[in-house]
Amino acid sequence: MRRENIKLSNWREHPNSKWAFQHVTEVVPCALINSANTRDGDPYEKLGAEAIENYGKFANYTGLQDFLGSTHTNGFIVSHKGRPVASWYADHFLPTKPHLLFSVSKSITATVAGILQAKGLLDVNAPVSEYLELPIASAYFDCTVQHVLDMTVALDFDEDYTSAATDYIKYRQASGWNPVDQTSYNDSLRSFILPLKKRADDHGNVFRYRSPNSDLLGMILASAAKQPFPQLMEQLLWKPMCADSQAWVTVDHRGDARTAGGICTTIADLSRLGQLISDGGLNKKGERVLSAHWIEEVLHGGNADAWQKGDFAYILPNGKYRNKWYQYGNDDNAICAMGIHGQYLYINPTRDVVISKVASQPLPVDEEVEPTVLKVMDEIARQLDS
Repeated sequence: MRRENIKLSNWREHPNSKWAFQHVTEVVPCALINSANTRDGDPYEKLGAEAIENYGKFANYTGLQDFLGSTHTNGFIVSHKGRPVASWYADHFLPTKPHLLFSVSKSITATVAGILQAKGLLDVNAPVSEYLELPIASAYFDCTVQHVLDMTVALDFDEDYTSAATDYIKYRQASGWNPVDQTSYNDSLRSFILPLKKRADDHGNVFRYRSPNSDLLGMILASAAKQPFPQLMEQLLWKPMCADSQAWVTVDHRGDARTAGGICTTIADLSRLGQLISDGGLNKKGERVLSAHWIEEVLHGGNADAWQKGDFAYILPNGKYRNKWYQYGNDDNAICAMGIHGQYLYINPTRDVVISKVASQPLPVDEEVEPTVLKVMDEIARQLDS
């Protein structure tokens, strides 16, 4: 691909995405999130995938490398007991550069929310209207922050990444991710999201995956702490967890962070976040970053009935969703974060296995691939610790 041919109108299209997902700052306005810069060794060392090569065979792939190539993987790291044991990078992938995480950003944002909650600055049972000024007709006017965290807001919004649905086009334009159509343009995420309408049913009953909820969460956190989200993530999570490298988050035209999908990190720091959770919220120095209560909620909380009625029960039949993390519902208490175009962070705290996968999958959502990826990661964890 040629850099000059990559534009705001086509940067998420394959194969442009192979370059653009690691150069988001050159395409969309972004805010910087500084790191602790406490690098210990080379977190980007290419270890190879030979040690786990056979783990993909059960999923109708000839081996792990076939699986990684077939799923358009850019980078893949497996850690066991806090130590990287395998890694694989595509030829075009630069492991030292941040990669767009898409909806893994939701889980990171909710992790920041958990820190604010532990500090007493965020009441998840409070109505959203306690933190944001909302129109009375807004879907969010009578829901709680926990409803937002669990995707159980009765929001009337069509989450379709590939259709020409007017609402989703307006949403992308408001985020700064799509070219502006002057006939339908909203100048910010805030002006688009806050007036969104409610469905006829009640909040809290059904899991409905709707990305505006997670951009709204970033606004709630900024209001609760009286600081922009990039500063919160830097001060409360990125530096305390001893991130090696800077991160970025895309911002809209008024500076609100795209916390639903705009966070960009290196794959090594994505793995470090997973290890922080696997280690019960303690960083590599033994300092507490995440509360034990929040870890317990992410591993075991959530509404099974709401999940079964919702959008993604086919992916994780025994699963649940809590604080924007997916639960496998297995004996290992495995959880994961997922993003479109093939982004994953898998955490198995029982076996102490963390797997990071970033990709440029051509389709935003591939309903045949997603369940397979989840199974392969879980199988790797089981075989590593068998």
